[in-house]
Amino acid sequence: AVINLATSVTKTKNIWDLGISCLGIYYDSPEMVDPSKTRYAAGITVPEEMEELKEQLRGEGYKEVDLPSAKSGYAEHPYNGIISILLGVFKVYPALGKWLEAQDYCDPDHLKPAVPFCELNHGNNELTQYYAILENTDAFMLGLEDPIKYMEKHPNPKWKGSKKADAKPTLRQPKSTSG
Repeated sequence: AVINLATSVTKTKNIWDLGISCLGIYYDSPEMVDPSKTRYAAGITVPEEMEELKEQLRGEGYKEVDLPSAKSGYAEHPYNGIISILLGVFKVYPALGKWLEAQDYCDPDHLKPAVPFCELNHGNNELTQYYAILENTDAFMLGLEDPIKYMEKHPNPKWKGSKKADAKPTLRQPKSTSG
């Protein structure tokens, strides 16, 4: 289960010591969507046996969401503090984007996937896991508008990704894997 990031948990205990991981879900590319309008969700994973903590968080207004397993592109990187976050942004996400391009999950003119990206961090000196969600994407959107429609409403005015002067940024959803 994922519960919205609860600062009240961190006031009294180190979340890593509790077996809790942090989760971020990123929906929009700041290259294609106005950077001030990019969307994300943040949460924590709470082990099933920690029902008391779940009840506390629900009582404070946090929502619980069960995310399904999903076919994903995957990468991992060691977490050693703030530098690791920057390496994730500038190295891991671009590498996942290139992998998606090679798998034909991107528009060839714009090379941007229309899939949510998830980041799961298990604590200091652990690995951070990165996922490009390729199926069950609606569940990961948590009720938010589809990335393609959202991007069309909130384009980045500085976006220059297309070779065509009058082209709008476009994205392509992953191909259906059903047979």
